[in-house]
Amino acid sequence: MKIAYITSIALDKKQAQAVQVSSMIRAFSELLGNDFLAITCSSSDVLKSNTNLIVHKTKFNGKIKKFLFPFLTSKYCRDNLVKFVYCREIFIALFHALCGRTVIYELHEFNNIFYQKWLLKLALALKNILFVTVSNQGKIELQSISESVRCEALPNGVFCDDYLNAIQNKETIHYDLFSNSTEKYKFVYTGSLYKGNDADIIFMMANVNPDIAYFCVGGSSKEFIQIWEKFGSPKNVYHIKHVSREKVIDYQSSADALVYPISNTNTIKNYTSPLKLFEYMASGRPIIGKNLGAVKEILTENNAYIFTDENIKSVICEVIFDLDNNNYKGQANRELAKNKYSWEARVSKILDMFNSEN
Repeated sequence: MKIAYITSIALDKKQAQAVQVSSMIRAFSELLGNDFLAITCSSSDVLKSNTNLIVHKTKFNGKIKKFLFPFLTSKYCRDNLVKFVYCREIFIALFHALCGRTVIYELHEFNNIFYQKWLLKLALALKNILFVTVSNQGKIELQSISESVRCEALPNGVFCDDYLNAIQNKETIHYDLFSNSTEKYKFVYTGSLYKGNDADIIFMMANVNPDIAYFCVGGSSKEFIQIWEKFGSPKNVYHIKHVSREKVIDYQSSADALVYPISNTNTIKNYTSPLKLFEYMASGRPIIGKNLGAVKEILTENNAYIFTDENIKSVICEVIFDLDNNNYKGQANRELAKNKYSWEARVSKILDMFNSEN
């Protein structure tokens, strides 16, 4: 069976959705070979060597591009005898379903805009559209709209093998990356520094123990300085600007612990499946953070150090004690990520969904 992943998302950007789509295309390609085709409007470093990639560049942007792109991809699907389509954009899902193809639509958020709600109801009415959500909460929300919907909740994933070299050389990498800081322990957060309480949590943690250095890898300098000054310019919080994917893996794999902050002000906490969470698990390092919303489906008291605003000090002390005794939580997280939360495992489950319709 010929499967196509079709997307108008700009894959040459560094946003999480571009990384997620590129990873999915890579996993599909590795598992299916010539039975897979990716149709995009841009490429990324991850996909440069992918021979099954069609890049159809368009001068349009925004909503016009999202509306027109499905029509532009129709010829490629006909020429390559595509019967099955995977996508995460509603216009693409509807167009190819109406063309008679079986579609799996990956739904990421529930929009209250009238026309978006109407389009979703139309998609739910079509028998040849199946659904994937990235959290159980998203699946429950979808089932509340349509009890008969065919949907699977499949969290995002990670390529665990990408971490092997960094894990094997973590002591050397640790020295190279962190030797300029005098603090004994090196805690790392990788990702953007969004305005709001998510990023604030890191700076609140920094006030607990001055012997812990917090490295924020990613995000703009302007965003970092604003939050840094808001919390009194703590000397034990460092900012590393955007670095390569390989360098991010180095930071994650050589950290003493990895920080995952999420707050109640996060508007997508019930439907999210954060890429960095699975990256953290693949690194094999201990994770300290909150498990609000859909994150509860991944992080538990058994595989991570879960804190609240009230017990943050005692949990950080627990992490330090366990690090000193080399007996920290989450040492099985890498194996869990490989068996349950890899991109390959996710795509295999999606292929099972397509096969059930074949």
